Amino acid sequence: GVLPVLTHALLSPLIASFLPTRPLARFRFESELSSRLVERLEDGHLDLACVALPDSLAPGLAQLPLGQLRISVVARQGHPRLARFRRLADLAGEQWALPSRDMLLRRWLDARLAAHRLGEPSVIVESADTPASFAALLQRSDLLGIASTAMLAQPAGLGLCALEGSDFHWQHRLGVLWRQQAALPPLAQEFRDLAVAWCAGREF
Repeated sequence: GVLPVLTHALLSPLIASFLPTRPLARFRFESELSSRLVERLEDGHLDLACVALPDSLAPGLAQLPLGQLRISVVARQGHPRLARFRRLADLAGEQWALPSRDMLLRRWLDARLAAHRLGEPSVIVESADTPASFAALLQRSDLLGIASTAMLAQPAGLGLCALEGSDFHWQHRLGVLWRQQAALPPLAQEFRDLAVAWCAGREF
């Protein structure tokens, strides 16, 4: 299992690194919200889950770190008010394209706005898809959005920029989870260990 935001930034390059040494390996992955992936893991439907780590881990689960997920508020590089955006308060009245309310990235943004007493964002376009699905829209409009460091470094992020200022960036710990009492298949163990080594010190 993998968070949607990590499918291209983490899972794809990991599988590409793993297959040359294990050509008989086969993968099936599900891309879901962290809470749903943890449920699927506990039910025995998944061997491993790459998620945003919860504050407390459910009994019976083990974890290893996978680096940091860094999220930024973004706009197109030619946005007419880009130079004015220095604090969250400067975004009052702006319109957004955002993930749906039940997605972790959206909850983080809503919590930051609430902490600054700025109210809810004016959302014009909303989707349960990944932030990358908004890239073309953000590039062609004056809507604001959110994106990961990895997305901005990919072709999908071309023409977008992270707003400057500490108010516009936050991060969360990522990790890989598995069931402590379940017999993890040897290939799954190898893949888990490769993921931990490959992710050491990375931001996504």
